[in-house]
Order: sequence, then C-alpha cells, then structure tokens
Amino acid sequence: MSGEHIARELSVINATTSGASLADTVFSTVADVNQGYVALTEGLAAGDSHTLADLVFKGTFAAAPVSGQSINVYRRDMNINVTDDAPAPSAAYTNIFIASIILSTDITQTLSHPAVPISKDCTFYIENDSGQTLNSGWLLTVIPKGFGVAA
Repeated sequence: MSGEHIARELSVINATTSGASLADTVFSTVADVNQGYVALTEGLAAGDSHTLADLVFKGTFAAAPVSGQSINVYRRDMNINVTDDAPAPSAAYTNIFIASIILSTDITQTLSHPAVPISKDCTFYIENDSGQTLNSGWLLTVIPKGFGVAA
C-alpha cells in the first residue's frame, strides 16, 4: 500500500578484507577498508534509511582458536561534520564498538552477527581477539537493513 513502511535490505557490501594476515590482538587498518556504507550513494529513496546491518565474517586461522574467543567489530563514522572523519579504530582508540563475533574452534569459519547499528556514512574495522593469527584473505561483509516508504 502506498505510503506504508516496508522493510528494505541493501545489497551486500564487502566492507573489510585483507591480503595480509592479522596477528592476535591486532586491528585491521585503513588499507583493509574495501567499501564503506554511504546512505546517500546507495540508491535510497527519500525517506528510506538503513540504521542496522547484519555482519558476516569469513576467515581462516593459522591454528584453531580457543572456544569463546572473538573477532571484534568497530565502526568509524565518516563526514561527521561536513568532511571531518572520526579517528580510525585501533588499540589506542576503540570508540564505536558494534559487535563481538564469537568464534568456534574450527580453523576456517563463516559466522554472522545480526542487527548492528550503522550510521549514514561509515567504514568497518576488526580486531583479531582469537588467540591465533588470522590468515590473509579474510572478509567482513555488511548487509544494511532498514525501513522505507512504499511507492
């Protein structure tokens, strides 16, 4: 029905990926950011918004992680005040933590985390808290979700 709120899901964003391995307790860097989420360029109609996203982490570890360890995910807000960006997350700056993806003891893992908060312009970083080295080729996928108005 015209004018009613409807659920909207955006295409998958391969947000963060790396050709390099990531040692235990190390954060990804700006070089690992593949694509961010920008509401104004994602084809949203007036009145639409994506305020949540599902995350999917895929990676292989050098050895099996200890059960209960995690990949922590942080959000970096961009263009906060016109063109000013928040600092990139790091061990010294963990401002916007959005999720811990709890790991199993499998060496290769594909895991999801539903409904994390996103802003209108942001990028994503991970912290490897697995107790093991995360091999190169890992990927964090973001699937924005929200509500819009039916035409």
